[in-house]
Amino acid sequence: MQDDFVHEITNDPNVQVNKPLKTEEFLPLFLKRRVLPPPTTSLLVRREVAERIGGFEESFRGLFEDQVFIAKVSLEAPIVLLRGVYEWYRQHLDSCTFIAQKITGGNLKMRPTYLNWLEKYLSVEGFRGTQIWDEL
Repeated sequence: MQDDFVHEITNDPNVQVNKPLKTEEFLPLFLKRRVLPPPTTSLLVRREVAERIGGFEESFRGLFEDQVFIAKVSLEAPIVLLRGVYEWYRQHLDSCTFIAQKITGGNLKMRPTYLNWLEKYLSVEGFRGTQIWDEL
């Protein structure tokens, strides 16, 4: 196991923090991995937004459920990125994330599944032909 470290939400100096980012600003950064997915325990989402988007997707369990949720939220409401340490997260050796990243490579195998889901979701939500669609 590695020592504790702080994982910055972004290392890109051009990404604005502490300011609401609209869908067309946030989701392309997220898709290009210029903004890292925050742990779900770091998210603060209004209940009405979570209800409006239908919450988490049942088809995603263990991996990418957070990224699916964050993408859905970002299509519905502005996202504010904050720098700083607001929680400590310890990844144990039995966690599905640790196993996927370090042992099986499942995180890489699941990314196309996530992107295919997002393509369908964007199409249903009327985002074909937009900047977000082009980034995808």
